[in-house]
Amino acid sequence: MRKLSPRMVQVRDPSSFDKKAGSDQLDLQRRDKTLSKMEVIVSSNIPDVTLEDFSKVFLTDEQGQGGFYESWMRETDRENIEISQWEDEDSLETLIVDDFSGESFLKRRTVTATFNKAQFLRDGSPSVEAKQMQEQYFRQEKDQKIVFASSTKMEKVPFADAFEVHTRWVVTQLRTSELSVKVGLFVVFKKQALLESKIRAGATKEGRRTQLDLFLKTRNALGKVNEERTLAQQLALQEFLTPIPRVIDLCPSSLQFCNPMGQNEVVETDPSLFEEFENAKLKLRAIRLFFKDCEERDDFETLKFILGKMNVVND
Repeated sequence: MRKLSPRMVQVRDPSSFDKKAGSDQLDLQRRDKTLSKMEVIVSSNIPDVTLEDFSKVFLTDEQGQGGFYESWMRETDRENIEISQWEDEDSLETLIVDDFSGESFLKRRTVTATFNKAQFLRDGSPSVEAKQMQEQYFRQEKDQKIVFASSTKMEKVPFADAFEVHTRWVVTQLRTSELSVKVGLFVVFKKQALLESKIRAGATKEGRRTQLDLFLKTRNALGKVNEERTLAQQLALQEFLTPIPRVIDLCPSSLQFCNPMGQNEVVETDPSLFEEFENAKLKLRAIRLFFKDCEERDDFETLKFILGKMNVVND
């Protein structure tokens, strides 16, 4: 079978990426004053996903009301979970402000659950049902950044009325298909308490453990979203590209429609071939646009898949 010329498709070398876009987005995180005051417990990049993917997975209200977040809480042995729907300023008829950061947010919801106090303290305390109450805040800044903040209070935990645990997720779009995730944690004491340093250390340790687990679960869920999207694209492309190799083989014959002497006389040949060739030209134009889109999104796996189906690359 005749191969297409590699010059038809120019795929950028990953080493030639423009780093400036990613650097500009990272500056958004570096300028996050609230995050700079917290202990950053997660700092990681997630490839092949977008802010839209993160929002759909992490902030959805499906599967009941809590969606992914509710499922994760059940995995951490929380019970009696109640998660309100996201509310905005219009429904609340007031500004949504996080007291810890003093920032305005677009949406807010409330999360409550019970858990075993002994599991939280991990110090041999008797098994007693404790309660967790959390306010969650969300906003998206254009198509560049998502901030997810939470403020957690507890009941039936020693000195529970003296402190709150605050977390902050700053999720930034580096390129069109890569996210940077930073998670910060801070324990705030509302009043003086005995053994304050011990309480802070214990709450921080537990916060690190739960937030790291939440990040890992989020990353896995985003990976599944990307796998499903890639599979769907490949299935669609496979069906779309199936007739292309045959038409490429027949392209030289299709030139017989024009008289070699340059006259306008049409040479008699199979009409179905002309129709097939015209359809193929439309598809090839569409593929060319798709190549351009893949390049802009640095989606080299999809490009490689397409070129393999068209017999341009062999591995």
